[in-house]
Amino acid sequence: MNTRLVSTVRPQSLVSRVFGGTCATLFLLAAHPAHAAEDAAKVVETIVGKQFTIELESNITTGYGWKLQKPVDGALVKSVGNEYQTTPQPPGKEPMVGVGGKEVWTFKALRPGKTTIDFKYVRPWEADKPPAETASFQVVIKGAAETVTPAPDNAPVIKEGAEVVLTGRLQGGMADIGGESTGWVLKYATKSGQNSIEVDCSALDAEKFPKGAVQVTGKVIKKNYVERGPTPILKATKVEKQP
Repeated sequence: MNTRLVSTVRPQSLVSRVFGGTCATLFLLAAHPAHAAEDAAKVVETIVGKQFTIELESNITTGYGWKLQKPVDGALVKSVGNEYQTTPQPPGKEPMVGVGGKEVWTFKALRPGKTTIDFKYVRPWEADKPPAETASFQVVIKGAAETVTPAPDNAPVIKEGAEVVLTGRLQGGMADIGGESTGWVLKYATKSGQNSIEVDCSALDAEKFPKGAVQVTGKVIKKNYVERGPTPILKATKVEKQP
């Protein structure tokens, strides 16, 4: 079976398939921005505690409907519910007989891990017949601590002498022109965009730094490098796991 992949400006992946003379379109709406679809089993990334929605085009007038091929992994995913939505008709038009719609399935991520959600398109009275179509979605659930919470618009001003607390990704082994670097850089986000600042971790035990997103407390100092000139540096007094 050939699969045609379509890109849209909406935050979703779109996969179209043709089966049994009927065109079925699979929609995926995740908790994060859409990624380019490669196949019907494209990985969906979400985080613990978030809900994500899978929409599958359907037509109840044919008697067919989407069902789970097997129960979801209850340790990782909880099924919140599903509903059928008829395709809206243009204003002023009378409802057309046989117009299809979509089934909206909502799930909640419970724990970090990987799982697969499999669907089948069947008629309930044809239990002995194979499904007219199937769809598979791979789900990757990350821990909440693996995400970086953007700082508010009034994020601390990075100026010499300021005491600040920043949340982001701390990376070691960094180098710069002429070796002028502390070796550490903190990349953090604000609502206005991505930022980074060099960090002096010399007063701390780097081996005890937590992995993933961290919260760094310290004081902004200015260092005059030969090649780079005056450079703001966050002299860290504490590095802990993001709250």
